[in-house]
Amino acid sequence: VGCSHVADGGGVYQQYDASAVPIYNYEMEFPVTEAQFNTILQSKRGTITFSRQDGVRRSGWIESMKYNHKSNQANLIIASKQP
Repeated sequence: VGCSHVADGGGVYQQYDASAVPIYNYEMEFPVTEAQFNTILQSKRGTITFSRQDGVRRSGWIESMKYNHKSNQANLIIASKQP
C-alpha cells in the first residue's frame, strides 16, 4: 500500500507492486575519522552521494554504517533506486 495523493493533510492509498521499484544495495569500506563518522550519522537527510568504481555518481539512503575505532574504517551499505 502506498500514498498516491496528498491534499490538506490527508492521502489516497492504493495497492502497488513493491517489486516494480527495485532497490540496489551498494556496500563499501573506506577510511574515516571518528569525527567524520559522527557527522555522517547526524545528517538529517540520511542520504549520501557516491561514485561507483566506473566513475558513475549515485545517491541513496544510508541503510547501515559501522565504524571500526581501531582501524578507522567504516563499512557502509547504501540503498538506492539507481543501478
